[in-house]
Parts: sequence; structure tokens; C-alpha cells
Amino acid sequence: MIFKKPVTLGNKILFITSLCMILFFFLENIIQFFIFYPEYLRIENQLINNNIIRVQKAFDNEIDHLLIFCKDYAFWDDTYQYVQNQNHSYIQSNYTSDTFIESDFNLIYIINNQQEILYSRIYYPETDVELILKDYYSFGDTFNMTKIMNIPADLDNTGSYTKSGVYFTQLGPIILVSAPVLNSDINLPSVGTLIMGKFIDLRLVEKLNKQTQVDFTISPYFGKREIRRNDPEYQKLIIKSLEFVTDKIQDNFLIYDYYLDIIERPAFLISMNYPHQILDQGQLAIFFAILSLLLLGIMVLFIIILLLRKFILYPISDLVTHIEEITHGSDYTLRLNMNRADEIGHLSNNFDEMMDKIEQQTKKLEQLTIIDSLTNIPNRRKFDEVLNSEWYRHMRFNTSIALILCDIDHFKAYNDYYGHQAGDACLVSVAETLAHSVNRAGDLACRYGGEEFAFILSDTGKEGALIIAARIKEAIEEMKIPHEKSSTSSHVTISMGVTVIIPSYNNNMKDFIEKADQALYQAKKKGRNRIEIKF
Repeated sequence: MIFKKPVTLGNKILFITSLCMILFFFLENIIQFFIFYPEYLRIENQLINNNIIRVQKAFDNEIDHLLIFCKDYAFWDDTYQYVQNQNHSYIQSNYTSDTFIESDFNLIYIINNQQEILYSRIYYPETDVELILKDYYSFGDTFNMTKIMNIPADLDNTGSYTKSGVYFTQLGPIILVSAPVLNSDINLPSVGTLIMGKFIDLRLVEKLNKQTQVDFTISPYFGKREIRRNDPEYQKLIIKSLEFVTDKIQDNFLIYDYYLDIIERPAFLISMNYPHQILDQGQLAIFFAILSLLLLGIMVLFIIILLLRKFILYPISDLVTHIEEITHGSDYTLRLNMNRADEIGHLSNNFDEMMDKIEQQTKKLEQLTIIDSLTNIPNRRKFDEVLNSEWYRHMRFNTSIALILCDIDHFKAYNDYYGHQAGDACLVSVAETLAHSVNRAGDLACRYGGEEFAFILSDTGKEGALIIAARIKEAIEEMKIPHEKSSTSSHVTISMGVTVIIPSYNNNMKDFIEKADQALYQAKKKGRNRIEIKF
């Protein structure tokens, strides 16, 4: 007879563990490839898209600013009179070299309704010379401003006509804006067109680099086929109808996009480098996290194998039963209290000690989840719990409930002037005062977030809520906490928004909170350090 050697429990666990580890690595690679990798790539692409949008918006803002400046000159009686009588004193007093430098523009054209150029000047302060523009795309042809700006023939009847955008010249890209020449009251008819321009030079690009926090450059646009179109590494991405092309170059994406000119064709190319570190760092972090969990799992499993060799049936059964009672009953006060001197007794004692710590930690965690760590008063989570329970209680009994939201006035200025430690001390002091301002069993004072605090007042109507709000406001003022940077008072004050409601199925907690928030907004809008109520 052949006797098979029995497989020990330790060997069984070791075999199962090996299979689990192999399966774990297999699943980890599948998850990383199909879930994490596409998500990291999506985040990276979204960041690229956001950078491109920021740069596009920066150029748009420059155009808008110049257009506003152009309108200031175009909608002016002096300009209106100049177009009619060509008074040269207007030119001499308003378009000097200093005006170009101080107002940061480089080009001015004044054209009448017959499309005759009454005055034009192109001046670049860095070279201190007058310039002549030529069309970059027409091989040096003279700049036809009337054609480019598409000034209508019946401009005297189209006083609202404006045009703005970018155009590429032999000197580089330039921002062009135009506005009809009207009197200061902006009344029709228009007598002509005022055109202003500003070169997009290295100085402006550096300014927008700092403004957008994006390192980019611009260059003439020769068409997409010049942008490594046939490079097998390139990716073409279309996000929210914004088209751009990226090339992978070692650890960076080289990103290209174009900016449309005033006649809706590409004016110039925007290029920027962006490191694709999110994907690499994400994969590395996942790898080390999985490796750490795997090593920890192996250690735990081997410890279990060693302990299982020392177990016997009945003590294990008692232990399992004990654990099931705790698991199912969630009663962390139960203890084994085995009086044994062997390993099982030691395990039992350790288990009881562990349960002591778990019981203590559970109590601490329960407190931490509902108490604000800085002010030691209930937090937003406790607020949500109490409001939910009180809401339905008041709905059952058809009684009113009040909510007060309050905000420390000019707290950011307080933090900036006195420092964050003083700001924290101020929050703690205010919280203590607020907590002592309500003392009924059903009431709650809590930190709602930042410098905001909230009060839930059960069984309280309009008059009662306003009385309590006034008492709270007075208590804060009596603290006399200095606040030199407050435009409201020399000491710390609060603004308060109050609302009262009888809960029913026709209203909800979200609207209830929103009304209190709206009342708080009105209190701050009307000067702060006051109480406003909204129903």
C-alpha cells in the first residue's frame, strides 16, 4: 500500500499564496494598462489643453485691452472734429512718441468714410524709428489697411462696427483693432475709422509667459504639414474642438498650435515644451505601492503559517466564536479573558489588548470625524448629521427650525497682517465664544468651513433666531480682538445670515442652507458686521 504524504496547512497556504501573487501581478498589469495608463494620459492631455487655452486667452485679452483703448480715442469729440477739419494740433498733442511709449501701442491710422487715410504712423520705441509695414504673405506688398480691416463702404450708418485680431507682417505679428469715429456721446453717424496696432514682440511674449505660467514661443505659420506630420511618434489630439499636435521628444511633449488672424487664417505658430512626468511618476508610484503591499502580504501570511502550527481545535473554536460575536455585534467591549500560560493564552491576552486599543481608537476616531481639529467644536460632518435628523424631526412635528451662517469679517486681511498663527488663535477664540452662545440641548454651533460658522436652532422662530443672532454678534464684539486691517471696525466682527423654515415635502435642506447663505451674502454686501434674514 502506498501512503501519500499529507500536505500540511502551511504548504497549502504557501501554494495558494503563490497562485495569488501570480494572479495579482497579472491583474495589476491589466488594470494599469487599461485603467491607470489611459487616465494618466487623459490628465496629461487635459493639462496640455489647459495650457494652450491659457495662451490663446492671453492673446485674446491683449486684443480686448487694445480695443477698449482704441474706443476711448474713437468715441471722442476731438477725434471726431479732426476727421472733419484735419486740425493738425490734434495730432501734435495726442500722437507723440511719448504717447506711443506710455500707452504701449505702435500703430495708428485715421481713415474717413471715403476710405482716405487722413493720418498714419507706425512707431517702435525700441528702435526709435518710423516703420513701414509690408504684407508677409504677399511677398512684401505694401500693407493695405483698408482691405485687411474690411472697413465697410457705408460706415456712417454702422456705428457699432468694430474689428480686431492679429495679422502677420514682415516685421512680425501685430495686433490690429478698429472702431468707428463717433462723438463723445457715441451718436451716429460715424465720420470715419480709427485703427490701432501693437506688435507681438519678444517683450510681449515674455510678459504673457509670466502671466500664463506657460513657457511658449511664436513663429511664422507654414501649414501643419511642416509640423512633423509624418513622425510616427506624434499624437493628434482634438479636445473641445481645439486642435493641436504634440510630438514626443525624450521626456517632453513638443506642442504646436496656431492662432487665427483677423481674416480667420493661421497667423502664427505657438510652440511649447511640456514634460510628460505625470504618466511616468504615476506608473512608478503604482509599482512601489503594489510592491510594498505584496511584501507586507507575504510577511503576514508567513506569520500566520507559523502561528497555525501551534493551534489546537477548541481554543481556536472559542477564538473564532469570540471574533464572530464582535464582528456581528460590533461590541468592542467583549474580552476572552483566557487564563492560560501557553501560546494560546498569550494570543488570547494579546487579542484582548488589541481590542482595548481598537475600542479606544474607535472612540477617538468617532470624535475626530465630528470634531474640528483646530477649534474643538463640531465640524461640517456633524452639522450635516444634525441638520438631517433635526429636519425630519421638525417635519414630523410641524415645527420651525432656524439656521444661522456667520462669517468673520475681513479674515483674509487679518491673516495677512497678523499671520496664520494669530489667525488660528482668532478662530479658536471665536469658536469658544460661539459655542457658549447656545446652550439648549437641540441647538448646535459648529465650524462650517474656513472662517465660517453655523448654528442649528431647533424649535426656533424668526424672533427667537434674531435674538440669538444678536446675542452672538454682541458676544463677538465684546471680545475686542484687535483688527487694524478691517474696514468695518477696529476689532474682529462677524456678518450673519439667518433663515427660518417649517420643513415639509415642498422644501428641502439644500434650499434652506442656500437662503441662509444668501442672507449672509446680503449682510456682507451691505457693509458687514450686521444681521440679515431671508425666508
